[in-house]
Amino acid sequence: MGMTSDEMFLSYRLLNPDARDYDYCLIPGELIKSDEGQAAVSSSLFELCCQDVPSAGDIQAVEDSEGEAVCLVRLTSVTVLRGREIADDVVCVPDRDDDGLYCLIGYRTVFR
Repeated sequence: MGMTSDEMFLSYRLLNPDARDYDYCLIPGELIKSDEGQAAVSSSLFELCCQDVPSAGDIQAVEDSEGEAVCLVRLTSVTVLRGREIADDVVCVPDRDDDGLYCLIGYRTVFR
């Protein structure tokens, strides 16, 4: 049995006492294939989940489809742009809508 996001963050915080709080990542854990990368998340998902658009430096908990924590990532960059401006090799959640607004999120895994 894996950890919950809260348990994972508490473990991380024991090693990093200055760590600020975390939020839940809207990128599914199945899409985090490496320790660094980019993904685009529809800005409407943040509104539906009552979340603010994240900022570079934020820590987010990535969960799998079962709701178990996969890792914690630190956002390295956040840029808002239209779907048509996103490179073809960047994963979009949900699928790309060329006219939709997305947050292009750069991330680096900080804890597994």
